[in-house]
Amino acid sequence: MDELAAKRVEVSGAPSEDDGYALLAKDVVIVRAQKRDLAGIRRLRMERGQQPIMWFRNNKSSFTVTNPTLVNKAVDLDSQVATIASQQSAEMKQLSSAMRAARTCDRELAQLRMQRTQARMSAISGTKATQDPALTSQKVADNQAKRKEIDQQIKSLEASLRTTEAQLSRAVALRDAGMKQIEVDALKAGLNQA
Repeated sequence: MDELAAKRVEVSGAPSEDDGYALLAKDVVIVRAQKRDLAGIRRLRMERGQQPIMWFRNNKSSFTVTNPTLVNKAVDLDSQVATIASQQSAEMKQLSSAMRAARTCDRELAQLRMQRTQARMSAISGTKATQDPALTSQKVADNQAKRKEIDQQIKSLEASLRTTEAQLSRAVALRDAGMKQIEVDALKAGLNQA
């Protein structure tokens, strides 16, 4: 995949078995194609280097487009996808952090409950407790409140991620439709190269 290196790389299956496209620009590599197309796309990237180019497959034929106006239009189409993908990545990091905090909170709560039980057992047996039972009970209550806040944060982040995922799906669909229109425009204008 080194041949496809860029700041933003997305490789996924084509919207349909008979269609596919690739946008190979300096900072952006978007490939929506079948596995069988990847070797040719890599070769194209190696031949062209960082020079912007688009590749399209329609049924059994494929062609490239180097027209800067159309390539820039494709890059613009992808910008919304990139923005939403970046937002999704940030939300996933926040969710991961919240889930780690929840696990830490759960471990602390288990330790506090054990300390509280030991303190109660000491009180029953008449031995001196290592922890003040009232203080330990307060720590348990505080920890439970903290865990409840974390649970609310996790629920909120999960809801936000579902919304972002839906937005990303719509943006990808719009990008796919826009790329199809660029393909049609290139064919009409005779800007396609074998």
